[in-house]
Amino acid sequence: MANPYVYREPLKGQRGFYNRLSELNRVASRIAADRPQSVSVVGGPRTGKTSLLNYLRDPAQQAQYLGEPSGYVFVCLYLKEERPDNPEAFFSQVQADLRRSGQGDLTPSYSGFSELVKQLMQEGRKLVVFCDDFDQVTLHRGFPVDFFSFMRSIANSNDVGM
Repeated sequence: MANPYVYREPLKGQRGFYNRLSELNRVASRIAADRPQSVSVVGGPRTGKTSLLNYLRDPAQQAQYLGEPSGYVFVCLYLKEERPDNPEAFFSQVQADLRRSGQGDLTPSYSGFSELVKQLMQEGRKLVVFCDDFDQVTLHRGFPVDFFSFMRSIANSNDVGM
C-alpha cells in the first residue's frame, strides 16, 4: 500500500488532512483572540504548512475553529507563486485576493491597507492575512525595513492576525 501522507502538491481542503488538531487549535486560538496575534508556522519543505493554511481557509473549518466566520476577512497570499518585489506589489496581491473572494477592496498602498483595517474594525470584523512563504518577502531587497515595521504596528495595534 502506498503511503497516504506523501503528496506532491499541498492539500486543497479537508480530504487527506489528518492529525493536526494541536496545530489547528493553537493557530485558531491566536487568530480568534480578542486581539488577534501573529502566528509563524515554521517547518521544512513538504511538512504541511501550505496544507494547514488551505485547511483553515475553508469556511467549514473557519466555523469549527473560529466560531462565526462572518466576523473575519481572510486574505491568503501564496508568495512563492507570485513573488511581490515591493510593498505596492504586496498590497496589490492583497487587493486581488480581497476582490477574488468578494470580501472588500483597498487601494494598494500603506494608507489603503490602514484604511481597510480601520473600516473592518468599525464593522466589527477582523482581518486575517495568511502569507505562505513569507520568506520570499523578507529576502527581497525591494522591501524596506519600514514595510516590516508598518506591518508589525498594524498587527499589534488593530484587530489583525498574520
